Amino acid sequence: MWAESCGLRVSVFGSIAYVSQTSWIQSGTIQDNILYGKPMDKTKYEKAIKACALDKDIEAFSHGDLTEIGQRGLNLSGGQKQRVQLARAVYNDADIYLLDDPFSAVDAHTAATLFNDCVMNCLEGKTVILVTHQVEFLSSVDNILVMQDGQIKQSGNYENILKAGTAFEELVNAHKEAITGLDSSSSSESKTMNKHQTLEENNNNYLEKENSEGHLLKGPPGVQLTEDEEKEIGNVGWKPFLDYVVISEGSWYLFLCVFTVSGFVALQAAASYWLAYGIQIPAVTTVMLISVYTLLSSVSTVFVFLRSIFAALLGLKASKMFFSKFTDAVFSAPMVFFDSTPVGRILTRASSDLSVIDFDIPFSFAFVIASSIELLAMILIMASVTWQVLIVAIFGILASKYTQLRYRPNAPLVLKGINCTFKEGTRVGIVGRTGSGKTTLITALFRLVEPDSGRILIDGLDICSIGLKDLRMNLSVIPQEPTLFRGSIRTNLDPLGLHSDDEIWKALEKCQLKTTIRNLPNLLDSSVSDEGENWSAGQRQLFCLGRVLLRRNKILILDEATASIDSATDVILQRIIREEFSSCTVITVAHRVPTVIDSDKVMVLSFGKMMEYDEPSKLMETDTFFSKLVAEYWSSCRRNSTQTLVDFQ
Repeated sequence: MWAESCGLRVSVFGSIAYVSQTSWIQSGTIQDNILYGKPMDKTKYEKAIKACALDKDIEAFSHGDLTEIGQRGLNLSGGQKQRVQLARAVYNDADIYLLDDPFSAVDAHTAATLFNDCVMNCLEGKTVILVTHQVEFLSSVDNILVMQDGQIKQSGNYENILKAGTAFEELVNAHKEAITGLDSSSSSESKTMNKHQTLEENNNNYLEKENSEGHLLKGPPGVQLTEDEEKEIGNVGWKPFLDYVVISEGSWYLFLCVFTVSGFVALQAAASYWLAYGIQIPAVTTVMLISVYTLLSSVSTVFVFLRSIFAALLGLKASKMFFSKFTDAVFSAPMVFFDSTPVGRILTRASSDLSVIDFDIPFSFAFVIASSIELLAMILIMASVTWQVLIVAIFGILASKYTQLRYRPNAPLVLKGINCTFKEGTRVGIVGRTGSGKTTLITALFRLVEPDSGRILIDGLDICSIGLKDLRMNLSVIPQEPTLFRGSIRTNLDPLGLHSDDEIWKALEKCQLKTTIRNLPNLLDSSVSDEGENWSAGQRQLFCLGRVLLRRNKILILDEATASIDSATDVILQRIIREEFSSCTVITVAHRVPTVIDSDKVMVLSFGKMMEYDEPSKLMETDTFFSKLVAEYWSSCRRNSTQTLVDFQ
């Protein structure tokens, strides 16, 4: 096939499989997401599972690959979701593979495994276009294209481009500095390991040790995530109509409607009675008879008009109240609601179901009975949440008291008794393998999912006693997948309009975006498309950093914020955080060990349990989980970067 755009023709001969940087998961089982409608080929299926390092993860689920993972992959970590969509592409057996930075959401060891087993071996003989900032993999590819400012600046094999210098040399240099820093930080650990065994043997022993501990390997089993919609068919009685009046607070309008209808009926009866009575009385003249009848009929007409007005006001007030309560319920609902409720069902409630309530119920009794089932569903969905009005002054002391969390009532525990304290102004790094519960801990902090037991305290105050708005307004986060909205740069940095342009420019200057924005014709009013797709992943992440700089909260969470950016941007982001948030409590969740190696404290998680929590220097001195994670990362980087360092030197 071929396509033309802006005078450029692109010819494609063969089928294409695409793996996006942001994982895409559909509602269904793991097997459904991998097969994606194709017939099952057991041999090819198992090959794809193994190549994408999903075999151990699937074994950890009680339902295996038949585990339902929900509309957004509720019970999968970011790395697991990325590997599922990579396995989908491998199973598709296409001729051409477009891989958009597929290793950004996984740790270094898993990334090396995926590159070697999947890209180099399983996709051997295929045309693979890999977009990445991880230069350690580039020595194994056939051809390299170096992009800058939307143009190809260099092309050729690894050796030739490296000798040519410029942009590619800068990337290799940044990677070399990161590896060199990691090498010096872990040199003492490396000497200890070299006395006994090689790094690869140590890594294998560590994995065997983990496998021998059954409680660590047991992952969350599959559960039914999407709830079926409950409907009531038949005669539903008077309750829906009573609820309609109560929720809309329209008792007064209902009374006026009943009063005007009663008055209309009474006046109509009086007019008929007057005609029958006046004709029989000789003293009543024709003019008098017609005049009284006309007066009664005219007044009854006024009552009919008033009845329609009050009915319309009742319907209008009910419409406003229903929609207001609906939006309040949706915006304050926990994340588990959105994971178990399809988006289409919510849109149906907000559009067609509200239309039924707005037009049919106030004016047509017959349609009320037909639509009462939908009304009941709306009332159940729009259960309002009581918000406590509490202004929270946060200083940054955060404590978790034996916190346990599960995503659904019938699901297993994902956090298993986390007990720790983050002192004010400390920098805490949270590390662990994919699926260990790192992001889930942050989820509990923001109350996206309520804790099953235990407490999380901020400055001694239980977060469950604080309103969601007050809690989240005092916490800042830079997520793994940066969020931008359609609009302007100004509205994305300051959605509530609380800051002046000078403050916004200062924030942009600190996050290295001022020069870029100054060169745009519309400056702060320059457009941002949906999801910020007209900006690079690194720039989107820096925009999120600018948003955080404007808020200046005392607690900052970095949820694998550097996973999708290159080493140079990572250095910029880390430097700004150290300078601007030195007095804040900074919690960093990261795959890259160098990101947390200079933290005040490091927490190591494994399948929802806190294995270690101490200063990184102390953890490096002994045979700990953290020291082995550092050794594993160092081993993977050195093994994949040996050729890079030799050629550079």
